[in-house]
Amino acid sequence: MSTITDYYRYKNELLKENSGLDISQFSCVQAKIQPMSTFSDLSDLQMPLRISGRLISSGKFNDKALGEITVAPEDLKLTTIKWEGIEIFSSHEVFNKLNRGQQVSINEKLGRIIKTVWNEAEKAIDFVAEIFDFNVAFKILNGLIQFISVGFGRDIVRKDGNTFMKNILPKETSFVFDPRDSKAKFEPVLN
Repeated sequence: MSTITDYYRYKNELLKENSGLDISQFSCVQAKIQPMSTFSDLSDLQMPLRISGRLISSGKFNDKALGEITVAPEDLKLTTIKWEGIEIFSSHEVFNKLNRGQQVSINEKLGRIIKTVWNEAEKAIDFVAEIFDFNVAFKILNGLIQFISVGFGRDIVRKDGNTFMKNILPKETSFVFDPRDSKAKFEPVLN
């Protein structure tokens, strides 16, 4: 196989042979791909990478099981210091597996929260974290990972038709694409 066209002819024959499908009516077009932008230079990447931003805000959020739920500022503020030292995982499911005693890859643990501060003006917790995974740090530097989500234990209190979180106990944090708290966003801290 000397060209891409030969490769696709070969793949079509295999496909026809194994499934009866014929893709010969498709055209193979050679194209040049040029990047629209370039990624950051890896030589400048200092590890661990520090990130900072919003960890969690007070307010109303949608919960799959409970519907609209309120996190009151006074309850959230009590947890501020408790987030320090909490680990950052690649997903909430990783923490859930660990909690059930299942094995997960060491590569799923990406970093930890090192500092938290109550933001009185925003009624939220801001944070600084260190990321120890080189590939994740590279993605953060280039804007591919921007959001964080928190996992916690809590009591649910229903009062006057509203649902509130009380006794919030921080458990873990994870990088996500679509956090319940749309303000839970961070950026790299560059020197």
